[in-house]
Amino acid sequence: MMRKTVSRCLNSSSFYLYNSIETSSIKLLFCFNFQKPDIKHPLREEFFAIKGYICLGNIETINSKYSDHMKKLILVRHAKAEILQPGIPDVDRILCERGKNDAVKIANQLYSTEITPNDVICSPAKRAVETATVFAEQYGIERLIKEEFLYGDYNFADIKQLLIEEVPLADTVLIVGHNPNLSYIIAKLTGNFNQHLPTSAVAVLDFDVEKWDDLQPSTGVLEMFFYPDK
Repeated sequence: MMRKTVSRCLNSSSFYLYNSIETSSIKLLFCFNFQKPDIKHPLREEFFAIKGYICLGNIETINSKYSDHMKKLILVRHAKAEILQPGIPDVDRILCERGKNDAVKIANQLYSTEITPNDVICSPAKRAVETATVFAEQYGIERLIKEEFLYGDYNFADIKQLLIEEVPLADTVLIVGHNPNLSYIIAKLTGNFNQHLPTSAVAVLDFDVEKWDDLQPSTGVLEMFFYPDK
């Protein structure tokens, strides 16, 4: 089993990728040190450095942008918005004060897990864009991908095609959208999700696939599910 962690030396621009390998007979720990002084965030780093692992005494090195082959989807329902007012289209509703605070809370909570999205996709609705922006800023992601269909009705095939076309190389993608569609997608991907999805809820799904093209219904594992005050 391989476990990877990232740490940073105090007062230094050095970052370390640690690999811990455990088998029935050995337990090894080694690291690669590399300099990247312009990095904005240690967890935002995309590892172009060497990744190595040991198996029965053989060492294999792989040049890779991403840390492993498993794909991960982070599905987020937008934070709480202002009540719909006469004359203001629903798409233009912005986050209320509680929603702004909740968005920061869930972004911080996700960050604390060391799960790092490569890309952030969101509905064009203002409340979704505001929520997505909080996550993007947390991880130093400069570009939001706004997808029109996320504001309306969509299905599994739409999500799969979006991932294939927009972020084919990303291992971890965060999507901010709306209910009831998000609940439907989580249930479709995991095969057994029946929990209430409140505003600011975050569901992290793992898929044992190397490409988004291989994504199939009922193959996702719900790794994490949380929302403010839970």
